[in-house]
Amino acid sequence: MTAPKHLSPEARKLWAAIHDLYDLDAADDAVLLVGLEALDCLRLAQVELAARGVVVESRDGVKANPAATVVAQSRLAFLAAMKQLRLPAEETVATPTPSERAASNFEALRNRRPA
Repeated sequence: MTAPKHLSPEARKLWAAIHDLYDLDAADDAVLLVGLEALDCLRLAQVELAARGVVVESRDGVKANPAATVVAQSRLAFLAAMKQLRLPAEETVATPTPSERAASNFEALRNRRPA
């Protein structure tokens, strides 16, 4: 499936890469589109933030650059869309979580016999 034309080259490349690896249905395509639009918004806001800085002058004095909020919200929207797609990794390696490692270490200590 061809990437929507309004997406940036970066987002269109990601669209193509995901479609090359996975068979998405219409609902997944809609989620992917929202995520990639958020990515494009994130990139534009990052450019603005880099150009003007974290704080800007306004008629009311110095205030936080609104682009900082757009960066944060767009990043969350992109990550939420990617999470909602639940795309499996090509090679999934089972890596224990910290709590699983702690439980395993505790169990090993508990089962250890005194010398």
